[in-house]
Amino acid sequence: MTEPNWPNQKLYVVDVSFGEASRYWLVSAQTAEVTVLPGPPYQDPATPGLLVSILASDMNGYRAETWEKDGSAWHRTCTCDQLAYATDFVRWESPGKAILGSPDASGRMREHALTKLNGVWATDACEAVPTQRQP
Repeated sequence: MTEPNWPNQKLYVVDVSFGEASRYWLVSAQTAEVTVLPGPPYQDPATPGLLVSILASDMNGYRAETWEKDGSAWHRTCTCDQLAYATDFVRWESPGKAILGSPDASGRMREHALTKLNGVWATDACEAVPTQRQP
């Protein structure tokens, strides 16, 4: 039997390819529930029930989502459908603060924080108003 990719969450991370497009699935080792993500998930090491998923594809676009675990289920808490061109995940800087990066006009990497302030996720890498989960 294969061990989960994220043993602390009892989750498998599966890259599902559909030719030119792909998605990532989080599959619960306990319930077999599947959560579909747009890109690879990056778990906050300080907050196991928090992850960010970034789609960074010249063909399929640039999208960021935050997901938070509520009990045994994952819920999307923020979506940015229009990230700045070529924006990708760089690192978790602190609990609840992901750093995204995109090249500027000179080719240097510009960093953008994706963080939750006063209960609202925000980043200046989003070219539209991010949608938030309604309570």
